[in-house]
Amino acid sequence: MAWHSHAINQSCPGMDVVSRIIEQERPIISMSALPQTSAQTSATTGTASAVTGSFRKTGEPDISESPLHPRRKSRRIMVGPVPVGGGAPISVQSMTNTLTANVPATLQQIAELTAAGCDIVRVAVPSQDDADALPQIVAKSPIPIIADIHFQSKYVFQAIDAGCAAVRVNPGNIRKFDQVGPDICKAATDAGVSLRIGVNAGSLDKELYAKYGGPTPEALVASALKEAHMFEDVGFRDFKISVKHHDVITMVQTYRLLASKGDWPLHLGVTEAGPAWQGTIKSCLAFGALLAEGIGDTIRVSLSAPPVEEVKVGCKLLEYMGLRKRKFDIISCPSCGRAQVDVIQLANAVTEGLKNVTAPIRVAVMGCIVNGPGEAREADLGVASGNGKGQIFIKGKVIETVPEDQIVETLLARANDIAAQMEALDVFDDVRTMDYEQARAQGLITLLGRETDDKFLSHVLDQINDRQAVAQVADTFRMVYTPFHGTGYQLIPEALRRLGMKHVIWASGTCTACRNRWSSTAPSPP
Repeated sequence: MAWHSHAINQSCPGMDVVSRIIEQERPIISMSALPQTSAQTSATTGTASAVTGSFRKTGEPDISESPLHPRRKSRRIMVGPVPVGGGAPISVQSMTNTLTANVPATLQQIAELTAAGCDIVRVAVPSQDDADALPQIVAKSPIPIIADIHFQSKYVFQAIDAGCAAVRVNPGNIRKFDQVGPDICKAATDAGVSLRIGVNAGSLDKELYAKYGGPTPEALVASALKEAHMFEDVGFRDFKISVKHHDVITMVQTYRLLASKGDWPLHLGVTEAGPAWQGTIKSCLAFGALLAEGIGDTIRVSLSAPPVEEVKVGCKLLEYMGLRKRKFDIISCPSCGRAQVDVIQLANAVTEGLKNVTAPIRVAVMGCIVNGPGEAREADLGVASGNGKGQIFIKGKVIETVPEDQIVETLLARANDIAAQMEALDVFDDVRTMDYEQARAQGLITLLGRETDDKFLSHVLDQINDRQAVAQVADTFRMVYTPFHGTGYQLIPEALRRLGMKHVIWASGTCTACRNRWSSTAPSPP
């Protein structure tokens, strides 16, 4: 199956990321951007900041790099305002299970998915009524919409015209796709719309199925490569690929193989994963294995369960993989014969009571004193239960002992207090920085002269009670001075010189200069 080459304009309106400066009266200046010498100490004024706009409509800053493995280098596409690939944070997707033509029900479910942390949502478009509903859904959805289209190519063009951020197309399921494919690519390019292509075990080309003896990793990748080349041969590159399978091992092997073949962004999924408990296990195993190797740019947990459950699992999975900012987490023991309290009931009650907490608080619920104090010490808050009582810990320190029937309410009250304090500190997460030269040009920085250093040094030296004793050993005393993270790199040597110390070795090699601000290398020098 080959396409005739068409010239396609690759400039996609709406694909450009426009940085927006929010003007404030007095920006905060990044101290790391300021020159700090002994002769020139900087002071800043004001309380606000200059900030660039964010990609993400749904919110909080996510993490781009895994602590386990460098991310695979993939090219970037855009799904509306959400970047996919190219080092962007891994996004969580789901799919509505409403009748798309039922606009109120579909929008209600999209709102629930958004609240749960979903970044991108897919809607099924099997009928003309569904296609006709897309403009209303797109206009009111808080997150980007992907139209899921099989068989009818005309719905693809309708979805693009409706303003969908992306379209999922299955070339194998669309009649005469080799004829309409170039037109789809041109329409998508002109509208700044990306595509998702790919294959799963159930839609594998019959010839490839026969050639490889089934939906093997090699067969699935061969099918995906065939589709990718169909698009690339006409100059279209704004697509991601998925190669799903219901078997965890096959799925992992397939994505590993595909990842080695090119730089396409990859959408991870275990298709038909099963009911909630089984599908969660399958998805966590498969995604965990791939994400730990840096493979994957967006995920969808596929569950025979309400779609919001897919999002919850996906978000938590990314949190525990270090790829999304951590929220509420509970540590609870599995219960055993040592337990002197119903740990299962207690842990469930605490989890339910704190389910809406977004602060990164970690709460430990322990059934006895064997593990209790130790685990609670590592948590922000915890309880060790026994003898009809509960010892409430904060960072390992017992703050109160309460009757067993008051454990839950006490933990919840304490946890909400701690969470409120954490969230109050989150205002600093949004603080942005301004370039030093820009801030100085706006008169936001006051430069203090050498006289400030002299006053400081005189004050420090005046604290030495016996200057004469110091002078007596100045000729013979030998010392090595190592700046601590650059602090005092210039001031401390000057103070020692004023004291008359003659045999001082300056361990200056441990420090480097950044715009005249000195800092030591990590780890700290001995």
